[in-house]
Amino acid sequence: MFSPQSYQMETFEPDNNSKSAIRMSDLSDNDDNNLNQESIDSIYRTEDFNVNNSHTSNSESNITYFGIKGNSILSGVLNISASTIGAGCLTFPWIIASLGFFFSFFIFTVVTLCIYYSLDLLRHFVVDTKNFSFSLMTENTLGKKWLMVYSFSSFIYYLSININYLNLLYSIFKSLFYSSSIFYGFIFLLTSCSFEIFLCIYTSKTTKMHLLSIITMFTFSFILLVTIIRGIYSCFVNDYPKFRMENLFYPSEGKSGWLLFFFSITACIKYIYGYSYHSSFPTLLGNLKNINDATSKKVHKLSFGVICGSYILIAFFGYLIDDPVPKVLYRKYQDSNENDFITVSLKLVIFVFLFSLIPSRYITIRDGYTSLIGKEKLTYKKDLMITTISLILSNAIIFLNEEIINDDSSIQLDIFTIFVNIFGGLFGVIICFGLPVINYAAINGKKKIKSIIGYVITVIFVIVGLLSVGYAFFEMFSPETEEE
Repeated sequence: MFSPQSYQMETFEPDNNSKSAIRMSDLSDNDDNNLNQESIDSIYRTEDFNVNNSHTSNSESNITYFGIKGNSILSGVLNISASTIGAGCLTFPWIIASLGFFFSFFIFTVVTLCIYYSLDLLRHFVVDTKNFSFSLMTENTLGKKWLMVYSFSSFIYYLSININYLNLLYSIFKSLFYSSSIFYGFIFLLTSCSFEIFLCIYTSKTTKMHLLSIITMFTFSFILLVTIIRGIYSCFVNDYPKFRMENLFYPSEGKSGWLLFFFSITACIKYIYGYSYHSSFPTLLGNLKNINDATSKKVHKLSFGVICGSYILIAFFGYLIDDPVPKVLYRKYQDSNENDFITVSLKLVIFVFLFSLIPSRYITIRDGYTSLIGKEKLTYKKDLMITTISLILSNAIIFLNEEIINDDSSIQLDIFTIFVNIFGGLFGVIICFGLPVINYAAINGKKKIKSIIGYVITVIFVIVGLLSVGYAFFEMFSPETEEE
């Protein structure tokens, strides 16, 4: 099925001999003015950027699962939603418990509006240029150095996301099938790693993500439904003081102002981490049958509405379930050895949900290193080798952390929180704000009002990101500062 002759990468290589390679220097005389549509079309007028020619054949793009075509608007909404929603949103209930309902909702609203704005800038760029690779979009607009910055950022950032998923998967497996055997843990990681490699290679053409997206959204919907039901149930049967004034406004009363300040900073980064789909957004838009302002805007609004609505629901009802609220929702079930029918069912659904997310995140990782290496040079064997090494390394980190490092009672690392704060703060800000704004400004002019607003937002979140990284390192060596 995956012979080298039939293997095609889902990326878009610019023609070095054409005029499609735009650089910042080429735009120096146009910074104050929009490039008109005719100029844009002339810059990007190559088959490499034409969706109908560069993506997949009609038979591949029309793959249908459960009556949903792979190139339809509904499929686009499913793919984009599945590429976004992940384990990051399971930390949102803890943010409410730490900062209070109204303050955490204020931070969430600000981050959500800023993310929507940066995504809309990115959408405009994609529609104008018909460029469906974030990596080559960056290279064509800003040059090779910025491509290297992006590729490195996305590789580390999305690999850290996959490592977080693998960490949760491993804890679920341990709670279901064994308690302390390193041998069975090794066998599990070896088996799951092999299956991960297969899925990541199989979905190198993003049209084949359609079925996995359906599985992802179905399992997440089940988790969300369980969360809503359990949250409502807890309100009636438990005497949780969740709606007392001090919990809504002052849950962290008595803590130092600096500690609350950094809690707010890390809350921003966790929300950004939950919205990290800028890198896959152009590629998944490219699967649509017709790419124009109307269809792309419809897909963007619908998918963002699904994502935002799901986050609000899981944050609020997840906050109601337990007292105290865990840092990661349902983490205690993943670590628990209780195996009654309901608990096992929930564990298995979470397991399938997390496993289905790994290939969708790897699309972005592949996009980055494909652009650096070059589409012509990245053969099937080379891609298989890079994929294998990346996933083996990720699983090795989990095995080392769970079975060796955390086995020492003097060393306890919360790898999930550390990765969110460090990589979300450092690379997430670059991917979600910096590069979309810079790309948009390069085409439309630095002095356009949208570009100026984008730069202001980026500067603010760069400061927030750097503070988050600093605090993450401080937490690693000062565990007493963590929220109990």
